[in-house]
Amino acid sequence: MDDSEEILQFLVDLGLSEIERPEVGQYRLHSVIGKGQKGVLCRYVNDHADEVAVKFLIVPSDQRALNLFENEAKALAAASAEMEKIPGLGGSNVPRAYSDVIKHPKYPIYYFFLEYIHGTTLRELVSLNTPSWDPWTSIDCIGRLACALVKFHALGWIHMDLNFGNIMIQPESEYKTEYKEKKTISSPAVKILDLGNAINYFERLPELWEIHGRKHEFPFKPVGDTNLSALELFLDPKQATPMADAFTVGTIFYYLLTRV
Repeated sequence: MDDSEEILQFLVDLGLSEIERPEVGQYRLHSVIGKGQKGVLCRYVNDHADEVAVKFLIVPSDQRALNLFENEAKALAAASAEMEKIPGLGGSNVPRAYSDVIKHPKYPIYYFFLEYIHGTTLRELVSLNTPSWDPWTSIDCIGRLACALVKFHALGWIHMDLNFGNIMIQPESEYKTEYKEKKTISSPAVKILDLGNAINYFERLPELWEIHGRKHEFPFKPVGDTNLSALELFLDPKQATPMADAFTVGTIFYYLLTRV
């Protein structure tokens, strides 16, 4: 039995083979999309073949882990709702959150519903070396990523951990862009995933985090590709600004253009 089968059986044993999406109805567990140290992302479907993703936090290690999980659901809901209102953006560039965080009635397991995203991560595309994008396509892809981050930052959020693995590319977008050369190309739709490390810099961050009644230093640690991370995230993450995300976008853009 592989890890995915074990996770599926674990969720079935907890009575999570079927769960009710608020105000919509029952969904059945279908498959595991991905997993981390404490989190699992699963695909659920209903009788009409509608798909949703459900993100689980299993036995959070401390209150901070739960806070970050709740922050992710809140960030997705706020950013996606605002992005839908922007003309010409082609919809939200983050998955839509469909619920607040829900606690299992018996166990310390938390979850929320979000949009199921079809596509391929930038990491997968780069590792396969496909597509071999021309400069205009790379510019357009990064431009849409930057547009997504502008609104995300305007809402007070910093991603803090952008990397090739949490940028989803949907090549079959109908969105078109016309450049000075009068060349019209298909633009890949871009989705930003994994907001677990996101912080709201409008809210005053505490100098120390209180965990189980004891004071600890701010325990931030990037979990993605640290080669892409801005230096301030290592020196003093409490002072991070949207420029930290902008730095990462620049390093990704450089790689897409040069592949070095």
